[in-house]
Amino acid sequence: MRTLSVLAGLLAATAVLPANAAALKVRGTTSVTLGDASEIPAYDASGDRVFVVGLNGDTAFVKIVDAKTSTEIGTLDTHSYFAGGAANSVAVGGGKVAVAIQAANKTDPGRVLVYDLANLGAAPQSYTVGALPDQVSFSADGTRLLVANEGEPSSYGKPGSVDPEGSISYINLAAGTVKTTGFGAFNAMKSDLQTKGVRIFGPGASVAQDLEPEYTAFSPDGKSAFVTLQENNAIAVVDLDGPEPVVTDIIPLGFKSYAPGANRMDPSDKDGIKGNLQSRAGVYGMYMSDAIKSFTSNGKTYFVTADEGDAREWDGLVEEVRASTLGDYGVFNRLGVTSALGAEGPADGELFAFGGRSFSILDENGNRVFDSGDVIEQIMAARFPDAVDDGRSDNKGPEPEGVEIGIVDGRMVLFVGLERSNGSSLGSVLAFDITDFGLGVAPKYLGAIISDLLGRPEGLSFFTRDGKSFLAVADEETGNLAIYALNVVSEPAVMGLFGLGLAGIVAMRRRRAKAAL
Repeated sequence: MRTLSVLAGLLAATAVLPANAAALKVRGTTSVTLGDASEIPAYDASGDRVFVVGLNGDTAFVKIVDAKTSTEIGTLDTHSYFAGGAANSVAVGGGKVAVAIQAANKTDPGRVLVYDLANLGAAPQSYTVGALPDQVSFSADGTRLLVANEGEPSSYGKPGSVDPEGSISYINLAAGTVKTTGFGAFNAMKSDLQTKGVRIFGPGASVAQDLEPEYTAFSPDGKSAFVTLQENNAIAVVDLDGPEPVVTDIIPLGFKSYAPGANRMDPSDKDGIKGNLQSRAGVYGMYMSDAIKSFTSNGKTYFVTADEGDAREWDGLVEEVRASTLGDYGVFNRLGVTSALGAEGPADGELFAFGGRSFSILDENGNRVFDSGDVIEQIMAARFPDAVDDGRSDNKGPEPEGVEIGIVDGRMVLFVGLERSNGSSLGSVLAFDITDFGLGVAPKYLGAIISDLLGRPEGLSFFTRDGKSFLAVADEETGNLAIYALNVVSEPAVMGLFGLGLAGIVAMRRRRAKAAL
């Protein structure tokens, strides 16, 4: 993975995120608690409702919420059509709602159920897909679906261990067909992939077994897609221009330097200092992107990723260790790092941490043209210290988990959900203006939603109604679905990176707003 200098993505924070004369304003909020955890929301404009995947105990649900009042109005029946299955993801498009469901035994093939939005009580179309379908997305025209089948192992090297192949399923709704493709064609290329930086390290696993699709994003024209392979620190490029999906390339995401002058991180949960950003030569982050979303700017296609990071922890493989177990690294001793890199890293690399603590933007060829660097940690520590969970500093920090894009008052806004910036039970979603990215203008920080309705924001869904803009946030910790009505407003003067007026934030100190949006 090359980081291009087009937008100087690795410059100092004040250059990375230039001053902006606009700010995010939250003009109203409603919420509802749906269960122990709410995870993935998907808005349906035809019914002005939100479908939400979540959990009550170990039982998964798909609940339906009135988007105007945040009132629970129903439940989508999935259990009658795939007994024992657990819903992982939901998406809306083309008059349909699709639900990705893993089998009771997660190493068995899963299903995608597709319901008609006009008749949710009717039996859905059912498509068998790969093992552990973790995420589903619609093409822009609503005629096709792409499914990331993660194929996680049950364990490694144990009696009865099963490690299914990761795969990608492509569903043509008009034809009623599903085609699933894996990575068998890359099995003979293991050494080459590792040399390029693709992590392949499951004990006894082939390339096809080790690659684990996490999240899908169609290109805007629908002819191709990028699929994140989170644990492998890579992205799969998928050609969708033919009758079957074809994986044409596996692109390594690379390693992020924390050497002096490059980036900084807060590596310790025991120093008693929030946002104690440090650098050290030989320390690298593995981007390990989770969510991914495509957008177009100035006629150019880009993909934005949430560089969360994720360690494998299975019976037979627990890769995360403290840096102190590998040597004396001073303030970095508490940092969680991998003990099984599984790829060729930088020659001076000593410690490899999980995630980039950032968001990245890739071009249509998979080159990183922007990296937010350490700006997320800077913003949170400087502006919202009460929302910083210093207990997670050693373990992926703020954990950018979800990304969403929407047009608010004529500006293209990128929303980044932070799964672990939840100090004092305050969850966080940051907003950036990416309207002119295709013209060479770096993302501009607009503000943040800081709210005690949130603890660990998992999924985001942007929508508009009657010319007004909204963001639905599903929260894993509180079980809430919170819906925020948004504006982007002009500020009286151009502000510096952290000089955001109070119009740009909301610190909600109530559990549920009653008024309709």
